[in-house]
Amino acid sequence: MLIHGRCLLWRIGIAIKVVNRSCPNSSFDAEVIETYVVGDINDERYAILRGLVINGPWQGKDKWTPETQGYGKKLPKAKTMNNKDIDWDVPEITSAVSEWIKEISEFAVSDIAITDKEVTFKDNALREYLNLMRPNLTKIGCAEVLCNDNGMNKYRAFCLTDKPPLKPNEVVYEAGKGGCKHGENCPQETCDKFGMCDVKP
Repeated sequence: MLIHGRCLLWRIGIAIKVVNRSCPNSSFDAEVIETYVVGDINDERYAILRGLVINGPWQGKDKWTPETQGYGKKLPKAKTMNNKDIDWDVPEITSAVSEWIKEISEFAVSDIAITDKEVTFKDNALREYLNLMRPNLTKIGCAEVLCNDNGMNKYRAFCLTDKPPLKPNEVVYEAGKGGCKHGENCPQETCDKFGMCDVKP
């Protein structure tokens, strides 16, 4: 269960493992996709399943004091918080997926999106992360392109899953016991050793 502030997102009920089925003529290395795309997504989903994901960035307890009030005038030259500074020599799909998974480290699921029974989609800053963490997602396919536009490199990564994108107020996942290892049922799948439902090939 989520408690206000720095805390764990609560356990979900069932989660189905995402599986890799690479296209035969793909330019992506199947082992890299298995490890750094599908593997990283499943690792994060497993952490949510077990209740181990922290909701938002760690900032500690804030308090205002007269002496720190003046610090704000000295900060404009400092690095801003909660921005994505992507500086890759050669961007690749694994870097994009890694950035999407890190969204939960930069932004928190808002209190109005969380109840004792479910988490709903209300936070656009977490759009990619929450779409990838849905427990019923089983397939993902990605494409990438690197273009040079007037001397500036522009990288785009795009992934589709077997579920449509979340809509505002749609349920992302429901509270549960923490997976099939803890009594949740897998509909037409088998329970793997980590408590996620395995899709039959």
